[in-house]
Amino acid sequence: MLNVGKIEEGFVLDHIKAGKSLAIYHHLQLDKLDCTVAIIKNAKSNKMGKKDILKVECDINMLDLDVLAFIDHNITVNVIKDGEIVVITAGVPLGVAGTTNLTRPSISTLS
Repeated sequence: MLNVGKIEEGFVLDHIKAGKSLAIYHHLQLDKLDCTVAIIKNAKSNKMGKKDILKVECDINMLDLDVLAFIDHNITVNVIKDGEIVVITAGVPLGVAGTTNLTRPSISTLS
């Protein structure tokens, strides 16, 4: 079993369609940032069969996540602060909510 460590500050992109994580990596231009990135491809998923996951340890405000809606609108964005999930955004990022044929995401804050 693969074990990828916990991040303290950053975000996790989950429920990415299998094989799409590298496209997201390049579209978010993560290669140009000085941050830690874990790319997990073809992880087992009860819901999806297989999925990709990206774990990124950097400030989420450094990135424009709107591109995610065009790549895979089912992606879940988990924001991590002090090692804990503080916000989970399911579906399309907020900035894209008004785009044609896209729906506003549901957001729940954990405390």
